[in-house]
Amino acid sequence: MKATREARYVQLGSPWPATIGMPTEHAARFLAAILNQTLRHQLPAGHRFGRLRALAGRRGVPERTLTGLIALLPRRARGDLDQLLDRTAAGWRALAARSSRLPPDPPPLTALALPRSMGLMVFVFGSAPSPLLVLKVPGGSGADGIDREVRALTRAEQARVAPLALGRIGEARVQEGLAGAPIPVQPLTPERARRLGWPEPFTDLTDALARLAEVTVRRVPPDDVGASIQRVLEDRSVEERSRRLLAAAWRDLARLDVSVLCHGDPKPQNWLVAGGRLQGIVDWELARSRGTPGFDVWHAMLDYVEFGVGLVRWSADQRVRCFEAAWTASRFCTDARRAARTVARAAGVPEARLDALELAFFGRRLGRRLLTASADTADAAVAARMLQIACAS
Repeated sequence: MKATREARYVQLGSPWPATIGMPTEHAARFLAAILNQTLRHQLPAGHRFGRLRALAGRRGVPERTLTGLIALLPRRARGDLDQLLDRTAAGWRALAARSSRLPPDPPPLTALALPRSMGLMVFVFGSAPSPLLVLKVPGGSGADGIDREVRALTRAEQARVAPLALGRIGEARVQEGLAGAPIPVQPLTPERARRLGWPEPFTDLTDALARLAEVTVRRVPPDDVGASIQRVLEDRSVEERSRRLLAAAWRDLARLDVSVLCHGDPKPQNWLVAGGRLQGIVDWELARSRGTPGFDVWHAMLDYVEFGVGLVRWSADQRVRCFEAAWTASRFCTDARRAARTVARAAGVPEARLDALELAFFGRRLGRRLLTASADTADAAVAARMLQIACAS
């Protein structure tokens, strides 16, 4: 019986390495959903065989079929995961005391383990299809990002925008699991971009980030803007009018003395939606403790547009055309700009500096690409055009 209990994992290799606990189908179904999210949210049109990948991203793969195929694969033992689950069950009462999402006593637990650059991410399941817990076990230099996330989750707790940090199980940092799936991204062409509407979860995101700004505001300047903007102002290849307007915006913002906790990577797969409503924002490993108010909204807006382009056809020209169409004509960008200003106001940014914040976001985005030696020059050119379009509006 012991050998049967231990040999309960399916191991997958490249291109999607994973270890899947098989006492129930929950881990396998969740992995199938993650694979579909990867197909949709990783800019498939920008890779080799882009049109085929984009088609796969739009259509997805049948999750039930994939789950059934996984169930047919041979089992193997993973004593380290069994030990981690045993330790989680032993410490359950302390975890449940922190989280109202958890039952008071541990149900039978199973795991889905995914290797990541930071180490190992382990989703822990009970009797429901959504994970109860997410455990992050650092590897290499991954502890820095994971500990940064823990600090961000702790600071964001009062705003109710993220899973709760629940402590440690050995080396694993433990947080709540959240129900839901990433917000669906619409395939975008310039024509569709002009008609792009405002998805309801973006209203929830605005409210969540406004609460986050209110509870994390500090009377210290942001530390995520200056070097990037200075790099743009020194680059004579950037259009002169854009540099002039950005310089004026930066002179205004140099006196800004408020900063907030920013997520730093609010791409579509990092905010989870169920029933059309935002459940929370996950993966805070790139969080900035002294971020610029409103930047997460502009970041989410731009990612949403670009991920839509990535489901159709990926090129520098297509990215610029879709952004320009959305920025100048769509309700989506009109509402996104209004939302970013709402969040900035929640942090106490004066009304007179809101226009400057908007240009600073696009200037920082370009500057980051210019500062990265390995950055794609085409990507920097796209960012320069986006700054130019923002300056013209």
